[in-house]
Amino acid sequence: MGRIKIGNKKKPLILENELIDRPLITDNILKKELKFSDVGASGIDLYLFNLSGNPFISKQALRIGVFLYAYFKEKFIKTKGINWKMGEAFYISSKDRISDNHEEEEYFRCTYRGAIYDYPRPLKDLILELSEFGIDISSSNLIKALNELHNFHYITMSPRPVREVGGKSLYSRTCFRHIRIYQGMVDKPFYYYLNRKEKLSRNKDNQNSS
Repeated sequence: MGRIKIGNKKKPLILENELIDRPLITDNILKKELKFSDVGASGIDLYLFNLSGNPFISKQALRIGVFLYAYFKEKFIKTKGINWKMGEAFYISSKDRISDNHEEEEYFRCTYRGAIYDYPRPLKDLILELSEFGIDISSSNLIKALNELHNFHYITMSPRPVREVGGKSLYSRTCFRHIRIYQGMVDKPFYYYLNRKEKLSRNKDNQNSS
């Protein structure tokens, strides 16, 4: 599938809504192995405890989740806890990154709920950043791990852009993704959401059986 020009003033990257359903949370919600305790952490540090307490997450996704914690923690310190909340736009393919360097605009533009967020070009190469962190990974495995983190509520990742071809909506190849820490993982312990979803699930089952 071909690529489309995106991330500019005419066609900014539309960020994903935080309130979408995340299947891996739902699928594992009633499994008793999900045990979390209140560790007394708060803010972005709570994200790390929420991440490490999940026995169902793959080692690959866990390692990348820890990297993202370290990356945004550093950004948190540098910006005094302000700018990191809207995340970062990354290249997720070193090969395709080279072909995107001819982009003339100074900023990569994203939009979310009417607000505009500009990120300086060139974007950071996530594969290179991970390599410096001691994680060597291919682009395809990176996307797989990021999708896992996204579906477990740890991050919110921008979807692939859609292009119209012959009256059909088709996904387009892109060499970038926008990633931000899911705010709920910073605000509350994971078990708060698990208990809440478990109660909702049981209430629904009770209604169906009555």
